[in-house]
Amino acid sequence: MIGAGRVLAGITNWPAYLVEHRHIHVTGDGEIKLWTLTSAKTAMAYRVATALANAGLGGSAAPLVTIAIWAKVIVNAALNDIWALTRMTVGWGG
Repeated sequence: MIGAGRVLAGITNWPAYLVEHRHIHVTGDGEIKLWTLTSAKTAMAYRVATALANAGLGGSAAPLVTIAIWAKVIVNAALNDIWALTRMTVGWGG
């Protein structure tokens, strides 16, 4: 067993759209927020976040990542079906 103290929870937000099968176009900068599953402060969360940031992926260690996760769930649950039905781009720009 790995143990909850060694698991990171996170969220990824990257603006992009599907051009064709297996091809996307990234339209801006994104972010990856992460923190430990147990909410404990660990060096591992900072190391992984730093590695992601150094790779240009917008990584950050975010102790309140569960708030960001739930905010994304709420937006997706409320709006993705509308965007799908209207064939609009997911996001605020239409």
